[in-house]
Amino acid sequence: MLQKTRSFVSSLVLLLMLGGLAPATANARPLGKLLHMHPAAQEQDKRITSRLWDGTAFARQIVVAGCVHTLLPNDGVMIKAPAGTEVLAASDSYKHRKGDVLVEMTADRNNSTVTLN
Repeated sequence: MLQKTRSFVSSLVLLLMLGGLAPATANARPLGKLLHMHPAAQEQDKRITSRLWDGTAFARQIVVAGCVHTLLPNDGVMIKAPAGTEVLAASDSYKHRKGDVLVEMTADRNNSTVTLN
């Protein structure tokens, strides 16, 4: 019984000692960019965010910057793309063929909903 108690106490002491060292090693690192004399200018995100809404009764697939998205009937998807990016039809539909340009992402479409018919 004494052997089990001694083993438990020594394990507990070792655990407490290692736990006490962890905060000291975490705080020993340099301050990094906290006190940097010339902070870098933060870049603004120049991509356009828009919600594409499928106003038809059929599902369709679209391609935005090489990524294929499926739009369910009367549902939408949020996209974020650089200005000038074209939204293409990835599948044939009643009004559009595969590869047709559905809409182009321009600055006036930022933070708006675009309905695809």
